[in-house]
This record gives sequence, structure tokens and C-alpha cells, in this order.
Amino acid sequence: MWIGDGNYWLAEGGGGGVTVVIEGPQGDTIRSLTGPSRAGLNRLQWDLRYEPTNQPRLRTPPPGMDWVPLGPEGWRPLRTWDLDLFRGHLGPRVVPGTYTVRLTRGGVEQSTTVEVLKDPRSTGTQADLEAQVALGLTMRDEINSIVAM
Repeated sequence: MWIGDGNYWLAEGGGGGVTVVIEGPQGDTIRSLTGPSRAGLNRLQWDLRYEPTNQPRLRTPPPGMDWVPLGPEGWRPLRTWDLDLFRGHLGPRVVPGTYTVRLTRGGVEQSTTVEVLKDPRSTGTQADLEAQVALGLTMRDEINSIVAM
């Protein structure tokens, strides 16, 4: 097994799933992803974001839209006709820095680092970007708290 540049190679297929954990510069978990476990070369892409917000489970159709069905479990996801939000509810992007990528399969772990560079068009300082991400994480956590209710 080896990992590099978003690709990883497995000598044998099957044998349990592949888990990839992205850790921040302070060792905090940024994102957990699962990847294919086929023999040979596999690819997994990280969108440079933290975990997304939790998906709300709405139990009624939107006002005036009785034609919107609920799923078999009695709920439906939040859509753009409910609020002016984009679908996907993405987590905040990470700040420039060095991140650790840990790939685990069947108790065997391998890691590498990846350097996230600042967008050369950005005029924000590192402190500005860190403050922006901190606010985005606070908002994400508040949304998740509300969704949990």
C-alpha cells in the first residue's frame, strides 16, 4: 500500500474499506473520507474543506407546495425552495498550511503530508483567513446544533 498525490495503490482488493483522515497542523481531524478498496491504483479527492453541515430532515412539505413528497422514512432534505441556500451545505475551506493525510485499511496505516497554498489572488493575510475559517466553523457547529434539535 502506498499513498501520494490523491492516489493510493493496493496490492489486493476487498479486505475492508479504506479510510482517509485529514489532520490539521495541530493534529485535529479536519475531514474523514472513505475510498474504494479495489486492487491496483485508486483515487480519492479532498475538496480542501472541513466536514459539511448535517443535513436537516424536514417532516413537512414546503408552504404552498403540497406536491413535494416525503421520503419512505417520513422526511425530506432541505432544498433551495425552502430557503435561499445552495444545496450541498459545504464545510469551510481550510487555511494554507501543512496537513497530514492518514490512509487506513485493515489496521494498516500509512500517512503523508500535503501543503495547501494560499490563492495568489487573495489579498487576505493568514490571520484574516484563520479568522474567516474560525467563523465558518462556528456557524457550521451552530447549524449542526439546530439540526440535531
